[in-house]
Amino acid sequence: MRDKRITVLILTALCTVMLCGCGDEIPELTPSQQEMITEYSAALLLKYDSNTPSRLLPEGSVVSIAYVDPNDPNAVLVETTPETETTSDIAVDNVPDVTSEDVSVTDVTTGQTTGGQHAGFSNFLADLGVSFDYSGVYEVVDSYPEGNDVNPYFTVDATDGNKLLVIHFNLTNNSASDMDVNLNTLNLRYRVSLNGGKNKFVMTTLLENDILSYVGTLGSGQTEDIVAICEISEAEGANIQTIDFTVRGDGFSDVMSLQ
Repeated sequence: MRDKRITVLILTALCTVMLCGCGDEIPELTPSQQEMITEYSAALLLKYDSNTPSRLLPEGSVVSIAYVDPNDPNAVLVETTPETETTSDIAVDNVPDVTSEDVSVTDVTTGQTTGGQHAGFSNFLADLGVSFDYSGVYEVVDSYPEGNDVNPYFTVDATDGNKLLVIHFNLTNNSASDMDVNLNTLNLRYRVSLNGGKNKFVMTTLLENDILSYVGTLGSGQTEDIVAICEISEAEGANIQTIDFTVRGDGFSDVMSLQ
């Protein structure tokens, strides 16, 4: 019995010590220790942030740091890099500046270039055997096509307080044979500016004659009506003085003055 009581007393003492240890408070940190933990946590978060560039130097780059006497109050730490590591700077300096004089502006009604060296868009289409001309017609409507009762799912509607500007172009096959045309694969971008204002994006629609997605076969000499649609405010639609149509492709950016 005596041995059992001794064993019970020992176990009781151990449990008391363990329970006391669980109740200890977290030790207080000094300001310097707290700062170290904060900096480490911030660096760890930035390490996995994709928007934060790495602080590691690119492979092969060398940085030399001049020795500074710690006892010299006027000493300045200077970092230098070898002069041979300037390839990227030279490449950037050799890129010519692009000014407004480099942009070709084509008067569609006359087919003549009014600025720049050439009409890149016209040349681009000529290589394909087709021509693209403004028909002289544009519409300001609430929906297009208007009164489309046959297939209402392929009707574009303007949002409340806005109108649709629908610009009509003629796409003509100038070759001597039938031609399959797919405007969706040309990777062209179109913008519209009214009265010299900001450019507006041309909408992508499900219409068969959409300028961005038209696909069809044109017979020799055949012309197809192609439309470019953008949404404008009612005030803009009521006061259209000029229309500038911008076409951008690989290596050219042409502005057509339609009106």
